Amino acid sequence: MEKTKGIYQERTESIRQMEQTVNSLFRAVNQLGEQSASTGKAMRQALSAQCLTCKIVLTGSELSLLAHAPLDLEGNRIVRLRQSRCAREGCESHLYKLTFLNDRNVDWAKLFTLAKSCEQPAQTEPVEETMDEGKPATPLRMVVPRTRTLVRAGALAAGLIVTFVVHQLYFGGKIPFVREPRNFRMTVSSNGKDSHTDKAPAKDPVKGTSARYTGGSDDK
Repeated sequence: MEKTKGIYQERTESIRQMEQTVNSLFRAVNQLGEQSASTGKAMRQALSAQCLTCKIVLTGSELSLLAHAPLDLEGNRIVRLRQSRCAREGCESHLYKLTFLNDRNVDWAKLFTLAKSCEQPAQTEPVEETMDEGKPATPLRMVVPRTRTLVRAGALAAGLIVTFVVHQLYFGGKIPFVREPRNFRMTVSSNGKDSHTDKAPAKDPVKGTSARYTGGSDDK
């Protein structure tokens, strides 16, 4: 990006992006130690933003309010910015041009580098971990979305159910609440012909073996 005299950088961002940029920059200032106060004061003078539609200009001091928790007596312009609306009432624009002026007390390159480390990764969920005394803190980790895990588990369960049903239908097995197994047995009737039945024969209460009445008379 070509720099003009007196301007370190200019960029166009949405109101929401602008709020995140300002927030990260002032967090970076707080990491400068003894230079935080002087750099923060200079940055309020070197930073500004202008709406691309209505041309309203916001000073660095106004923008710095976005880096802090909302105050009870905030002006209407800041309230609208927090709602991702233009600072001018009635303007429907969502784009602003951020201007960073050169200043000997502001090292923009260093601040932008620190600001990147202050930005929170999108769509991540921190994992709370217990820290014991004398042990370094474990960095935050990205959690695998639980939705994807549930979908995979559901697909696996459905596959197993389909496989079981197909197997039972093919081999004539029992399917709970749907189908009972059919046991086919062959018996010989009194006329010498084979007959089939799909019912299990009754057990002889004396011998404990299966028997079937064929209609003939017993020989004495």
